[in-house]
Amino acid sequence: ALLKARGLLGEGAHYLSRFSELFDSAFHLFSIRSFWMLLPLAVVGGWACLLAFFPLSEAGRSRARRLFVVLLVCELFLVGRRLLPVPVADLLVWPRTQVTDFLKKDASVFRVMSLQTTGKLGDEEIQRYILKPNLGIPYGLYDVGGMDSVTNGRYLEFTQKYLQGRPETPFSRYGQLDFEFFNLPVASLLNIKYLLVSDQRPLRQEFLEPVLQADGLTVYENKKVMPRVFFTRKTAKFKDFEALYESTLRSPFAAEPRVFVEDEEALLPEKNPASEVAAPTILRLGLGSAQVRYRNTEEGMLIFMESYDKGWKAYDNGRPVPVRRINGLFQGISLEPGEHEIRFQYHPDSFFKGVAVSSAFLALLMISQLLFRSKSRNLKNPA
Repeated sequence: ALLKARGLLGEGAHYLSRFSELFDSAFHLFSIRSFWMLLPLAVVGGWACLLAFFPLSEAGRSRARRLFVVLLVCELFLVGRRLLPVPVADLLVWPRTQVTDFLKKDASVFRVMSLQTTGKLGDEEIQRYILKPNLGIPYGLYDVGGMDSVTNGRYLEFTQKYLQGRPETPFSRYGQLDFEFFNLPVASLLNIKYLLVSDQRPLRQEFLEPVLQADGLTVYENKKVMPRVFFTRKTAKFKDFEALYESTLRSPFAAEPRVFVEDEEALLPEKNPASEVAAPTILRLGLGSAQVRYRNTEEGMLIFMESYDKGWKAYDNGRPVPVRRINGLFQGISLEPGEHEIRFQYHPDSFFKGVAVSSAFLALLMISQLLFRSKSRNLKNPA
């Protein structure tokens, strides 16, 4: 009510993410003041005191210990049952709204970006949460904020400083990306097609068109969005994010953008700019994988605007090809002229190393158990 009075929320506005209600429910559920949380703890604690401070016979102590184990198991069950997952209809946790329905109807591949609204109530800072990072996942939406537990530091630095259009701002926040401002050329490069903004904050920029007003939000469509996968013949040596940012501002909506590569061998000779470059066809896009088809008449680079990692592998017509870091953040492969069907697959080396170490440890454990049992039998039955 106070937010509505201050004009931060429209009448009848619906949250896309209701944090306060979720946190209050969790606190009530696990509150130590709850009788059903205190009772099993008190019983087990009392029995433990009985064992520790009251003299018992050896037989009585043995029975008391067994009963203590039974009580402890019951206590863990009574307390832990509240942590067991309970089947709940998705719509109860992630309610459908006009905004989410509108975004999901768009069959193209795109990212969304939420601009958080900050206001003041007296001396207190208040922020209206629209769609926080991670929360696009249940709706099947790609959020430029990424998933905070796996977002790498380079991406955090670039988006914090340059996507917000404030390169002078020092990078000081880790883990989660919240945006209050944006730079449209950088947003276009990052495949951001829709911006979600409070309906109390109109955006007036060229190439941004309001396409929906509902749920207390206005959805703007970026008419100059770049595709998630594109082809280019223009390359330059990567220096730093500042050079990338300046290049983006010099030619903000180029049909064939220049990309920056770290490998000298990936640099291409300068070509005349093309009036239009056909976008590759994305056959499939999933978590950790993508399949693309493209036909080019000149050599160039196919750019996949997903975060670069050593675990990414690429296959051109079934043949492994090196994945190169592009623009300091993303990935791309070199293409010779011809027909191509490219598959990107994420196979993190750390996972397979972990499997190998765990398997080796398990094998050593089994061998040590066998040796211990063999030695024990020899001691019991000496020759």
